[in-house]
Order: sequence, then structure tokens, then C-alpha cells
Amino acid sequence: MRWRAGYLALAGLLAGLAVVCEYPLAITAGIVGLYALMPRAPGLVRRALAYGGGLAAGVAPLLAYQWWAFGSPLHLAYDNAIATPGRSGHAAIGLNESGFFGITVPRPEAALELLFSGRGLLTLAPVLVLAVAGVVALRRDGRHRAEATVIAAIALAHFVYNAGYWLPLGGGSPGPRFLIPILPFLALGLAVAWRRWPAVTLALTAISATTMVIATMTHPMIGVNDPGVWIDRMLEERVFQHSVLDLAGVAHGLVAIAPFAIAIAIALALGVSSLGRAELARGARWAPAAVVAWALAATLLPRRGALPSDGALTLIAVAGLVALLAVALVALPLRRSRPAVSAQDEEHDRPAPRALEVQASQRAS
Repeated sequence: MRWRAGYLALAGLLAGLAVVCEYPLAITAGIVGLYALMPRAPGLVRRALAYGGGLAAGVAPLLAYQWWAFGSPLHLAYDNAIATPGRSGHAAIGLNESGFFGITVPRPEAALELLFSGRGLLTLAPVLVLAVAGVVALRRDGRHRAEATVIAAIALAHFVYNAGYWLPLGGGSPGPRFLIPILPFLALGLAVAWRRWPAVTLALTAISATTMVIATMTHPMIGVNDPGVWIDRMLEERVFQHSVLDLAGVAHGLVAIAPFAIAIAIALALGVSSLGRAELARGARWAPAAVVAWALAATLLPRRGALPSDGALTLIAVAGLVALLAVALVALPLRRSRPAVSAQDEEHDRPAPRALEVQASQRAS
């Protein structure tokens, strides 16, 4: 394996800048750094200096800000998180006092909330199940074992720390906010899943895309409400996100999201065109079972058996129907009859008697 110092320095720089934007990404920076220092590659010291130098340069703006703001480069702003807002500068700080900046021992109930609550990762984006399966398959393949291990380590480390944080979902975001950084890494597993289990991947992708497209069309931030709020905003309140068309005064409301809809259509077309129709339909009989399993989980698990809101049920139904329709569009047209073989073709393909005698004598000898 060949490593170029320039690439390692750039990787370190980007990792450091990521930490500036979100402190917990230091976990990712550390794991990627260990990967860069793999002992099987030559030049350990040179690689360490390249990645470490880039990382230091990336983190430098954060250290400079903390030195200027708090008098010490090592004083994190998390120390000053406001617990109770006050007036005239008399706010009470200490929101992250417990444990290590609010992180304590991982809690099972928090882990379940991260995955299966109304805003859980697998509730809104079930295709990530196949992303994980793709990473496992990538590791078993052998050629990319190290890369698959890095992806798994990053995802697991972030999940464990997030399950120990006092506010697992991280606010009113459409999904667990602190788990968003692991998605680009898990997305590499989707490439494997797309090739191995295309129909099921297509179905779960359609569900995940539907929930997130509806969220983006309306207003993603839902506070403590369930995702049914997106349906209510779209159908009852007629609330849609602003776009460049709004700013230009060209269109408002539903029409204003046309640029977003066009971008989604292009992405969908590129994805479908990457595989032939016959390949996309492979395993189509399992797709309805996957859709039903997700619908039951999304209906029952977040509320411990209680029925969800009407808006949430509508979202689940719409996403499930879109998934089934997507699979049907690629699977149903493939009922092709095998072309009949003419007697002349059969006679042409049949070996001559003399050829049969030669083959028999060769086997005997």
C-alpha cells in the first residue's frame, strides 16, 4: 500500500477542521489517524508527521479562539453550556456538567431511542440496515478489510458515546444529530448492498428518501414532536421551505421547491441507471417483506405499542407505498418468455456422429 504524504496531510487538515465544527468528531479524527499509521505500510514516522501536522493545522483555529475567548487554548466552550437562561448576563451554566461534558455510561434506553424512536435513525432511514450489511460484506471480502473495520469502528464509537449523552437526539433535528457524521462512512456500504441486494436496497432507499424529502420540503426541525408534523405542515398548513425561487420572487409555496425536486429526480435517474432492469429486480420477492417489517417497526416500536399520530401513520403509509411502487416498476416488466428453439437450430447444435466417436475414443484412452 502506497501512502503519499500530501494526501495524509490533507486528510489530517480536514479531520482537524471537522473537529472545529463539531468537537465529537475528534473520535473520527483519531480512528482515521490510526488507519493512516497502519504498520503494514512503510514510512511510519513520515506518515505520522504528515497526518499529525495536517491535524494540528486544522485544529489551530479552534485553539486560537479558545485562547482568545477563555484565556486558555484547552478551555472548551462545552464548559460554558447554559443550563438556565438568565437576564443581564446572569445565566446559569453547567448544562454538560455530568460525566465527561455530559457523557456518562451508555444507557440501553438511549440506544433504542437513537435507532427506533419516532426520529430514530432506522425509523427514518431504514436503508442504513443494508449499509451496515454492506460494510460487513466488504470486510468479509478481504480486499478492503482495513477500510471496513475503520467504518465499523467510527460508527460504533459514535453510537456508544451518543447513547451515554444526556440528550441523545441532540435537539429538534430530523434524526439523531450527533450520528449524522457517521452516515458518509456507512454510505460506502450501500455501494456493496446496491450490487448484492438491489431490489431490497431500492425499497428501503425509497422509504428513506421519502421521509427525508418530505422533511426537507416542509421544515425539518420538529422539536419534541413526531415526524407526523411534516405531513400536517404540508397538507393542512401548506408550509414549505423557501428556495432561490422565493428569494427571486418567482414562485412561492409548493412551486418554490421545484429546484429541489429536480435535483432529487436527477439523483434518482442516475441511481437507477447504474444497474440494468434485470439486476434491479433481483430479490424482488423479499422487498415487500422488508417494507412491511419496517412499517410495523416504525408504527409500534417508537411508541411502545401505542398508535402514532394520524400524520405519522400517513407518512409511514406514503413511504411504504412509494417503496412498493418503485420495486414493482422494475420487477413487473421482466416477465419475458424464453424464445423457442427451432428444430433446425437444435440439429445445428447437435454433435455429429463422427465427433461423438472421437470424443468416446479420447475418453477411453
